[in-house]
Amino acid sequence: MGGHKGGKRKGGKKKSGRPDGTTEKKAGGNRQRLPSVRQQLASHDPPCAVYEVDADGNCLFRSLHDQLVGVVPGLDHGLLRQALLDYIESNAAFYASYVEDDEKIDDYIARMREDGSWGGHIELHACARRYGANVTVFQADSPVWCIKE
Repeated sequence: MGGHKGGKRKGGKKKSGRPDGTTEKKAGGNRQRLPSVRQQLASHDPPCAVYEVDADGNCLFRSLHDQLVGVVPGLDHGLLRQALLDYIESNAAFYASYVEDDEKIDDYIARMREDGSWGGHIELHACARRYGANVTVFQADSPVWCIKE
């Protein structure tokens, strides 16, 4: 596991897009064209669509909630955040080695329980395990990847 540490990112650089929906990325001196997120979603089986969520630090939990709403009734993004952090806490020995920057797992859990803390790979993994669901991640300038449960 790796990637973005939940809770640390505060905003980000605006990426410039191209009218045809692709981006260009230098790779070994050559330009490599990568599909946009919309192109990735459209070519996925089954095809997916973009659903806008508030960009308030809760976006990962809002996105997961959107996909779990029919599976886990009565859940909102705040309750989902707490359920996932409860799961991480009950499996702290497993998740402790994935917390970055020498942060203690208890401190990480406390920080991530706060509204607006950005979730990341740990929370995606916990969601897959807690709810027995495959989690597919679509990102600009990156290949599609899946956490299979």
